[in-house]
Amino acid sequence: MARSLAAVVLFLTIGCTRASPERNEPTSRVTVDQTAVQIELVTPPSIPKPSERQEPSELLIATFNINFGNARLDLVREAIEESKADIVVLQEANEESETFLKGAFAANYPHHNFSGSNRLYLAGRFGILSRFPVVEATFVDAEHGLFGTPIYQVQFGGQELRLVNVHLTPFSLSVRDGLARVFARMGETEDAHRQEIELIHEQMLDRIRTVVLGDFNSLSSFAAPKFLREHGFTDSFAAVHDDADKHPTWEWPLGSEKLSFRLDYIFHDESFECVSSRVIRKEASDHHLVLSQLRLKINAKTTSPE
Repeated sequence: MARSLAAVVLFLTIGCTRASPERNEPTSRVTVDQTAVQIELVTPPSIPKPSERQEPSELLIATFNINFGNARLDLVREAIEESKADIVVLQEANEESETFLKGAFAANYPHHNFSGSNRLYLAGRFGILSRFPVVEATFVDAEHGLFGTPIYQVQFGGQELRLVNVHLTPFSLSVRDGLARVFARMGETEDAHRQEIELIHEQMLDRIRTVVLGDFNSLSSFAAPKFLREHGFTDSFAAVHDDADKHPTWEWPLGSEKLSFRLDYIFHDESFECVSSRVIRKEASDHHLVLSQLRLKINAKTTSPE
């Protein structure tokens, strides 16, 4: 008796499962047909260990003298929000503005520090708001100027970054002053500024990446900015704007006129290069927020300028 055999094709897929496989352990998918057995290993994407994760190489950093008068803290908040900065250093903080800013930016800036004193000068306190951990904060008391200087160590790029928050001695103004007298009054603070910046520089001679920023109360050709340039620091705003001094960061009414000067700076050492920089103008203070985008150079040394 003859038999006819029909071809039989069998496709069998066997899936093996077990509860909660170990992370990153390959699972197998087995396919069986009439001619071969194929095994394909399927490995989920590996999750890098914390030590293997890429560290940030760019930093958005801002300086802002918010004015101790607290006239428009809502606009202070707007300027900081618009900046989207990773770190903001502040001058002329006080109890009211500190409480306001801690509440307004509790989620955006979990790391903050405020220091200095308002006992002698209402404009005498400083602050920092940071997305990155502030691992240390020290305060250098004033020897030649009025306010002293806070210095922060921030964890950035896998190493510590030193930030020096500057508020040099302000010049005095009178409503009766003309422009010539204003420049003369600014010149009267030059000796104090020279001594202040030299003392600040003595605090940063070790091998740590450094950014010096704040309210210098100085034109770019004056003693303090000139000192930093001569000691290897770069004016970030001037590095990307040929007409930097035509972008004032401070404005003050003087009779029927308005004074406008660039007095606020972000200086960085040779570890960084500036990608972009701008002034955010709000009517929050007599000063405007200055923002720079800094990028770590490839194979950047950790030495600070001498």
